[in-house]
Amino acid sequence: DTIAIYAEVLPGYSQILPPAGITATGFVLAFGAGTAMDLSDRFFANVGLGYQMGFQNRAENGLSLETRTKFVRVALGGGVRFF
Repeated sequence: DTIAIYAEVLPGYSQILPPAGITATGFVLAFGAGTAMDLSDRFFANVGLGYQMGFQNRAENGLSLETRTKFVRVALGGGVRFF
């Protein structure tokens, strides 16, 4: 019945925990857009596409080293409204 278009900005904090080595931590920022479609009064499905950038740092031997991450995000899902 209803199709909605949305845009999102998602700030966050990240920790990269390698199997061996030093943990990198820092700010993460993601952007995205997509559509959501009502399946019934309570259930919906959505699909979206986005991009995520990470600005992590790690300390090694007294030096602060930058670790940068970049990801393309694809979202496919559904949900339930509780109202």
